[in-house]
Parts: sequence; structure tokens; C-alpha cells
Amino acid sequence: MVKTFNPDKFNMALCPICNGKGKLPKNPNGFDACRRCGGFGLIKKESEIFKESEVNSQSQSKIED
Repeated sequence: MVKTFNPDKFNMALCPICNGKGKLPKNPNGFDACRRCGGFGLIKKESEIFKESEVNSQSQSKIED
């Protein structure tokens, strides 16, 4: 049985910059890691990023009170 990784299960999507490869052409002799995904090839879905920033801002306001 072959197991495959399902990015949707973890609210992730393929990186639009590197198309899920995690690397970008640097020069004829090598590659650079993608700056958007850090070489992983996947990023959090935008809705998850928004929710995370909303929670962080609410936590920060509670700390300041």
C-alpha cells in the first residue's frame, strides 16, 4: 500500500512560486530554495494565515489590557 500526503488535510496548498518543487533555478550549476515556502513546496492556505493573524492580534490586545 502506497501512502500519499494530502495537503488539504493539513490546510496547505502548493506554493504558487515554485509550483510545489521547493526550489527555483539559480544558475546552470545549482538551485535556490524557494523564499515563499522555504523549500518545502507547500504553504498554509490563505484563510488559515488570516485566522492565525486574527488570533495573534486578539492575544496581543489581551496582553496590553
